[in-house]
Amino acid sequence: MSAIDCRGRVRVLTRHAPRVEGGIAVAPSSFGRYAGDLIAPDEVGGNVYAIAPSGHASLIGNSGLAHGQDIGVESEGFVPARYADALVSDRGTPHNAHPGDNEILALSRRALRSAGVAAGDLLVVDEGAAGTVAITCHSTCRVRHVANGPSRAHIEGHVVFTRPGSLP
Repeated sequence: MSAIDCRGRVRVLTRHAPRVEGGIAVAPSSFGRYAGDLIAPDEVGGNVYAIAPSGHASLIGNSGLAHGQDIGVESEGFVPARYADALVSDRGTPHNAHPGDNEILALSRRALRSAGVAAGDLLVVDEGAAGTVAITCHSTCRVRHVANGPSRAHIEGHVVFTRPGSLP
């Protein structure tokens, strides 16, 4: 795993991290012992890993969602204190088992709160069908199912959050 800065300089972070693919996010201070680590999903195995600044990788947990190429955990984002909706991109991908719709899928704050999601949790969405889990880490980590998306969804990119009142 390497980092590329804004001047194009490459720095190797680690040569021993597990295979990961999908959105990578930096864990906030509220994410227990993984605060400040890079959090990365593995769509093939369904795992979510933390990679410390030292390069040491730790398994946070398994998503429990379908996994494999083009279907496993892909997108993630940390829940902020204030937001209105969580959004993901449903990419149109013709001739795929999950062809998508070129739409934006949303989960409202109310729906997420009803599922027990709180500020500082990590939302992780799988690429095929938009299954969604929340991961909470304090002294230990807990993975819990939050929602199922449309079966045809093909999720790409990060989970992003709207500001209250920012959408019509």
